[in-house]
Amino acid sequence: MIKDKRITTWFLILTVVVIWGTIIYKALRRNTETKQDREISIVLPQKNVNAKYKYALQLNYPDPFTRKDENLSKKEKQVDTKKLSPVIWPNMKYNGRISTNAVVRAHISCEGSSFILKPGEMFAENCVVKTICNDSVLIAKANEKKWYKK
Repeated sequence: MIKDKRITTWFLILTVVVIWGTIIYKALRRNTETKQDREISIVLPQKNVNAKYKYALQLNYPDPFTRKDENLSKKEKQVDTKKLSPVIWPNMKYNGRISTNAVVRAHISCEGSSFILKPGEMFAENCVVKTICNDSVLIAKANEKKWYKK
């Protein structure tokens, strides 16, 4: 049994020495190789290989970093004209929040009338209640939103 272990040990040591010896030999041989021994080939480009195909770049695209009025599309110009007409907000006052179980409602006074509304309900002049908080309410009208506080 001891002889088998010695034979295996010497065999493994010899294998490691052969492998590392080969690696070191190849590394030293590579470093001793001179530049003259290496072949250097110079490839010159051939002129007019495909002379019948000529491509021209069309540089008439808009600059992505500068935005000018001339580059705006028609839809963007229409949106700008809509923004010029201001939304006329009615005289409103947020009186408070009323909550019963899971239902939350807002008490809002608008031009002499009093409303108790849930989120999503519409009242005077197309105003819609969006969000109800303890101290404020978000009202939307014609793509504009406005917060009203107590």
